[in-house]
Amino acid sequence: MNQLYLGDCLDVLRKYIKDESVDLIYIDPPFNSKRNYNIFFDDKEIQTQRVAFEDTWSYKSVGASLLELQTVKNEPLHTLLNAYKLVAPQVFPYLVMMTLRILELHRVLKETGSFYLHCDPTASHYLKTICDAVFNEKNFRNEITWCYDTGGRSKTNFPRKHDIIFWYGKTKNNRFFTMRLLCNVTQQPCTNLY
Repeated sequence: MNQLYLGDCLDVLRKYIKDESVDLIYIDPPFNSKRNYNIFFDDKEIQTQRVAFEDTWSYKSVGASLLELQTVKNEPLHTLLNAYKLVAPQVFPYLVMMTLRILELHRVLKETGSFYLHCDPTASHYLKTICDAVFNEKNFRNEITWCYDTGGRSKTNFPRKHDIIFWYGKTKNNRFFTMRLLCNVTQQPCTNLY
């Protein structure tokens, strides 16, 4: 039975998705760009816009999430987050938001399931360590570098033209889902995956 849900994945996961019921998870979350994204409506009579989603995170916006994380029984995860609070205070609220979602995604993933996390290099190193703490580093399967060629070329810097996709299994018994399936999910040509 296929279902399409509209809303924050955390709310949907908690309300509708049972424990260990999902074979494949691909998540392309906000990248902590510190921007809000608008959707534009161009009606014949009215032109308007509204916020499609916010990619700005603050201690205030994640306060309840931080309290909730304190109840999670995962000492390595707490140690890691406490360290990030000290050494990366600007990215810490984003990591709190992502950690709660990664924990819920881990809950719903089947023992044989695969989890793919799409992110960019600005937060990938932080997110990988969080995934290691949640999924266990021995369940890390691979890091996929997604290269793309759009926009101009800098003469003063190396181009920022790739994203990262982390692949984790929930256990050593995870099934391998081919990249063809992943490309179908993202509607991107597989030739861009290296």
